[in-house]
Amino acid sequence: MIKLKKLYTYPENTKPIYFDTGLNFILGERDGSSNKTNGVGKSMSIEFINFCLLRKKDGSRVLKIPRNVLSPDTLICLDMSIHGKELTILRSIKNADRPEIIVNGNRTTFDTLDNALYYLNDLYYTDESNINLNPSFRELMNPSIRDERSEFKDIVSYFDTKSRIPPDFAPTLYLLDFDIAAYRLAKITIREIERLASIISQLRSSLTHNGLRNLSDVRAQVNSMDGELKKLEDELEELKTFESFDAIENQLVDIDTALDSLRAEHTFLKLSIKKIRSLPVVEKIDEEDVLFIYEQFKDGLGKQLKKSFDEVNEFKTKIENFQNHIIDEKLKSLISKHKQVNSDIRALDDERAGILNVFDKKGVFKNLKQSLAIYHQRSEESSLIRTQLKNYDANNLDKNRQKANKSKLVTKIDECIVENEDKVKSFNLTISDIHEYIMGNRGCSFDIVTVNKDTYKDIVRFNMTIDYGGSHSVERVKVFIYDLALLLNENTKLKHPNLLIHDNIFDVDQDTLLRSLNYLYSQDTSKFQYILTLNSDKFDSESLELLDFDLHDYAKAVFTKSNRFILGDKYSEI
Repeated sequence: MIKLKKLYTYPENTKPIYFDTGLNFILGERDGSSNKTNGVGKSMSIEFINFCLLRKKDGSRVLKIPRNVLSPDTLICLDMSIHGKELTILRSIKNADRPEIIVNGNRTTFDTLDNALYYLNDLYYTDESNINLNPSFRELMNPSIRDERSEFKDIVSYFDTKSRIPPDFAPTLYLLDFDIAAYRLAKITIREIERLASIISQLRSSLTHNGLRNLSDVRAQVNSMDGELKKLEDELEELKTFESFDAIENQLVDIDTALDSLRAEHTFLKLSIKKIRSLPVVEKIDEEDVLFIYEQFKDGLGKQLKKSFDEVNEFKTKIENFQNHIIDEKLKSLISKHKQVNSDIRALDDERAGILNVFDKKGVFKNLKQSLAIYHQRSEESSLIRTQLKNYDANNLDKNRQKANKSKLVTKIDECIVENEDKVKSFNLTISDIHEYIMGNRGCSFDIVTVNKDTYKDIVRFNMTIDYGGSHSVERVKVFIYDLALLLNENTKLKHPNLLIHDNIFDVDQDTLLRSLNYLYSQDTSKFQYILTLNSDKFDSESLELLDFDLHDYAKAVFTKSNRFILGDKYSEI
């Protein structure tokens, strides 16, 4: 059981409030300065309690108090007990994430809010603080101290309606002995399904161009692109033999250079041969003429130079033969070289023609460039679509697995409903009892059902109806009955913190208000602590007579315009 004892600040910036077991009213009243009862600090005192019970500071009205009204260094203190263990929680605006807890005179400053909450978890659950088996300390506190700005519209919504925090069924399921681990796992599974659904939706949108075509058309496109890529691959495979174009080009340059040289030599040889062949035939000297000249000059040559005519003639013949030999050999040599050069030129021409024929036929370089560009473009497109399709199919498969897991968990929760049928019936009976006292009939119901739909963000639904439900005020009565039933039911009260705080919940007709308070008074209030903020001007003198008790006997604080919860003049929240 959790019991609050005293709310105060250090230094004293607020009026201390002392709480007792049973009914505790924080009243707003008129005084001589004003007939208004709102804005005197009733809800802010509940905010202070919530702040000390380690609610996250985001959205807390405590942080909206101007600094000149409440210094950030001010310690907000709450004396309380958990299962009889006395402790004080101290928290300031300045160090909101570093609360302090005093137990048995030992003061501990926690480095994080979570560590302080873990400590309170251990205090509350003793040796059963497994978060998978129990709601956390704060989760358990949420239904016990609903945010006034929840407007009491939904029995499982505890926070400001603007915060859009989803309903939480875990605390009630825990109080009714349901398998919280299965429920938590189901919630995790639902979040995973939602994550996968989001991914699948994005992939589908991308693949279908925001729904402009069917997914089957996309798969057909991939097959078509595969065929196109195969053709491109074959073409590129054929063209791969010419990838060493630079080497071939150098080869062509070498061939052309060699051909130029050979053609020059070929021309030279051809010209030389022609010149030799065009030389005139060596004229032979007639022997009679030689003999005549020889006789005329023979006497003048002397004895030592005298030669016979035969010798002279022989000498002449040798000269002629030598002259003819030189010319013939030269001609033969030139002709032979000419033939060789011709042969070399022909061979190089054939080689060059062979290479050029291949290039001309294929147009290699132009098509290769285009083919590669198209291939890379198609390959990237195909790869992207194929990857997206693969992810789409994989996420769909994973989503289906998670949905199958969710179905198993739905079955498990269904089994829990059957196992706890008597407790649910008992809880239903408690609701009916309260409803009959307040509304005058038993026209209400409560049951728990499982829901296995993609559009529903949970796995459980509570169906609770009351008489004339639907209107703003009647829905508040429904929340009041539901909260009170959890506090009082023979089964749920065993795990309930036995603390319930309602801040301005009674925006209802006066008869309902009177019946609700009289019902509370009729209960064994030694077993729980109920704190209610209320404006006393909701009662006229006659209606006060209809209360079974004196309201002020249970008033732990009375605030007016001139006697506010926070000391000092009025202020506006920042």
